[in-house]
Amino acid sequence: MAGKRIVVPALQEGPIAPDLESVKTTAAADGAGLKLSGAKAYVPAAGLADGFIVNARGPSGMVLCYVPKDAPGASMSG
Repeated sequence: MAGKRIVVPALQEGPIAPDLESVKTTAAADGAGLKLSGAKAYVPAAGLADGFIVNARGPSGMVLCYVPKDAPGASMSG
């Protein structure tokens, strides 16, 4: 798949379906970008992904961020 990336959603924080009202992951201004803090409980096809779309609470409300799988500070377990 030259020139293509697999990107999957990383939205779920608890044991049940994503609940946007209870998102605890935060996105804070950090230089020219955002610094994410938090964890996701379930990410479908995480092992196949080149990156993730992560939801977080930002300075002005909910934001969606693209995070490459090899971004500094990003990790997967389980």
